[in-house]
Amino acid sequence: MSDGKKHALLSPSASHRWINCPPSARLTEFYTDTGSGYAQEGTLAHSVGEAKLKHRLGLAKKPSKCNDSEMDEGTDDYVTFV
Repeated sequence: MSDGKKHALLSPSASHRWINCPPSARLTEFYTDTGSGYAQEGTLAHSVGEAKLKHRLGLAKKPSKCNDSEMDEGTDDYVTFV
């Protein structure tokens, strides 16, 4: 991953692979994760949701407005649920 965070060995998005072939989890450590537009969008959504939740809990300043109305609404729903 390009943001410096280590990706989970048994990531949920790859469960279809490692459930059927457990050794494949270790095999993927030898390949570079090239990501995708969907992965980038998901990472952004998680970051936006985290920032909004921290603000709601009084742990951070109010985050700037998200430019994607669908993501903004979805992350608002997430914060309300949590």
